[in-house]
Amino acid sequence: MPLEPKHEDLSPIGPDGARTGGILPRCHGVREPDAHGRYNRLGMQITLDLPEDVAEGLAGKWQDLPRAALESLALEGYRAGALTHAQVRRLLGFTSLTETDGFLKQHGAYLEYDDEALERDTANSRLATR
Repeated sequence: MPLEPKHEDLSPIGPDGARTGGILPRCHGVREPDAHGRYNRLGMQITLDLPEDVAEGLAGKWQDLPRAALESLALEGYRAGALTHAQVRRLLGFTSLTETDGFLKQHGAYLEYDDEALERDTANSRLATR
């Protein structure tokens, strides 16, 4: 049976003592069945409170504003080194490495691959072909 969400409003408090909105982490520990009937733990649901004019401006640029926000979070997380390639794939629901690579390349977020990593992969490749 799924756990009931624990709602927690952590948005800033204004001078009048009321919550002002912002990013609201919510629903920690919620579980939902996957396509195979197994339960997977969801880490966090994030809600954004946007002023109406900002929301309208963003919605005018992106038809699916929640998806655009999720993609932006994934891109910036990857660029900052906070998310791995596999985490970006899972976060965005991609089913293949090439789909994830294409998304990252399209947005100018390239794999960090230095000379040391190249030498290590070359050595491992040579060992594997013996």
